[in-house]
Amino acid sequence: MRSSGRRRCSGSNTGPTSTTCPAAPATRSAGASRPGAGAAAPAPRPAKRRPNLQIVTNALAHRVVFDGKRAVGVEFSRQSGLERVDAACEVILSAGAIGSPHLLQLSGVGAPEVLQQAGIAVQHALPGVGRNFQDHYIARMSCYVRDLETLNERARGLGFANEILRYFVQGKGMMTFGASLCAASVKVLPESATPDVQCVFAPASYKPGLIRKLDDRPGITGGPWQMRPLSRGYVLVRTQDPHDQPAITLAAPAPPTNVSSFTNPAVMMVTAYGDSVRGLLTNVKVQAALTRSPEETAWHPLFSRASFPVSPQTGQTGILGLKEACLADAA
Repeated sequence: MRSSGRRRCSGSNTGPTSTTCPAAPATRSAGASRPGAGAAAPAPRPAKRRPNLQIVTNALAHRVVFDGKRAVGVEFSRQSGLERVDAACEVILSAGAIGSPHLLQLSGVGAPEVLQQAGIAVQHALPGVGRNFQDHYIARMSCYVRDLETLNERARGLGFANEILRYFVQGKGMMTFGASLCAASVKVLPESATPDVQCVFAPASYKPGLIRKLDDRPGITGGPWQMRPLSRGYVLVRTQDPHDQPAITLAAPAPPTNVSSFTNPAVMMVTAYGDSVRGLLTNVKVQAALTRSPEETAWHPLFSRASFPVSPQTGQTGILGLKEACLADAA
């Protein structure tokens, strides 16, 4: 990144009004990346010994059970069949930005027209459920390189065997890497007071297709995304069967809105790759590629609060119009 004239900073939040290029943050202290030694892994262990806690695994939540507007339990299934657990106090949904709205709709909470189309009786009309879905739209660009070693070569043969050994013995190496190793925060739109696009980089590239497999040739990948996306999608139930996935769309903004936020950082990224890249892309080629590229997500899903209006009595977690039903996740 220094070759592109960008300055390196010590953290992602340093220099909020300028373009910065920090290393991507990761939890990787000495030995912390080995199985069972991670910072987050031991956290639930003391709680598991509590006499009033039971953890059920390999189960699928079907619906929240209501008595009128009050949540009184959860219905779920596992290998032994369909079961129900009753709530002594409240039901807390924490199934994620996709699972929580889907589960509410399966329970009859949502927009009446959506529920009726799926064959679900309306328990509580709340049109915002499943709406205002947000994610970071990303346009990933991969380039073949020369005279550089990338993760593509390390992930094969003896090189990969060495990486596995490093992982188990030292807790280091490519097995501990995150999705990207470096990020650049860039201000693209003139009206923005702070950086509005983030570009991420990884010393690897993938073969074409939805199943991500590392390429056979040395390559690197980078991609920009809007930090504050303006697009709004949805997660809507399709059937009353909890095994059926909901309809999901990111609803990324159509060009030129998308392209204006991506073209400049994309060209900057290609320039930063330097002479090791075989064939630099022009602004016009980048814009054409972004216009044709399929919708892709960085897997940072969340909902705005408009999706789940809060209850004044319960503060930031209660769902408007319902009793003893709370949310505790990105939804």
